[in-house]
Amino acid sequence: MASLPETVLGTASPAQDAILAHLSRQDKLSLAASCTALYGSSLAWFQEVDVEVTPTVTDVAAVAAWLHKYGAFARVTLKMPLDNPAIQQYISQEQVCACLSALPASLVASLAGGDITGHALPSRLPTSALARLTRLTSLELPLHFKFVASGDAANLWQLTALQRLRLESSLCTGAWRGLAALSQLQHLEINCGAVPPFKDLPAGLSTLTALTHLDLSTLKLPPQEHAILPQHLQRLSLLQHLSLYRVATSDDVMLQHLELSFCDLAAVPEQLSALTALTRLNLSDNDTMVGGWQHLRPLTRLRELDLLGVPLPDGVPPEVAALPALERCY
Repeated sequence: MASLPETVLGTASPAQDAILAHLSRQDKLSLAASCTALYGSSLAWFQEVDVEVTPTVTDVAAVAAWLHKYGAFARVTLKMPLDNPAIQQYISQEQVCACLSALPASLVASLAGGDITGHALPSRLPTSALARLTRLTSLELPLHFKFVASGDAANLWQLTALQRLRLESSLCTGAWRGLAALSQLQHLEINCGAVPPFKDLPAGLSTLTALTHLDLSTLKLPPQEHAILPQHLQRLSLLQHLSLYRVATSDDVMLQHLELSFCDLAAVPEQLSALTALTRLNLSDNDTMVGGWQHLRPLTRLRELDLLGVPLPDGVPPEVAALPALERCY
């Protein structure tokens, strides 16, 4: 039944002829006008379409021809072949590159690398293959996804239309200063795994003034010369969400959600007192943090505070207990 409308209203067929034979001339004209209007409107209604592509399986040339024919932009999700638990399936780097090169670069609006489900082994997705997709506004290849970016990070700086970037970068090489070219970024999420992270990142980060969401995490603390310092965030006045996992601290930015877990804080930073818009604050696992609780007093909108792993020999500090909007403290 799902294919019946296409069968009847598509190319000529016996089913179509049988139905049309029972219609009056006026009804035929009305049907033709309706189909023409629907076709014309559909191009405006569906300017972007979701396309799932499985390298080695999907006929990418046919997908490209359809996109060109209808002038539609594609939101592409790369998928692995259907799982067989008895076989660890794998798609080679060359096969991934061939798949991407067959897609029309001017008509790919977003690209995501599948998800964490299934038994297939992760595949590397060279940054050099991504560089040609210059119309991308969203690129999502985060931690645990089945397609992992690899190669020189500088290739990504050609994607100047990006507004959203989620990246597991442990297989990326080179410096991050060129990140400044992505001036339209609003959402930036980078996980560096265990690789020494974020070479020259602060220099590029400070220019991304359109950012509203920033999430940086690593399993290994960066050297001091690559640390994210308060001055690197001062220009990010639109920032609403900031998560820095084992990266650094923040300063005078209007935020609603801030994560400072595993940051080796010796005390509650004085700079937090300026973040009066905060509603959620995570200070967990700073196991040497002692004192500085008075800096939380100005946070009158704070509703949630995570102190898991923070030494509290005398229980919840009175400054915390006195916060008027606090609903959860754990």
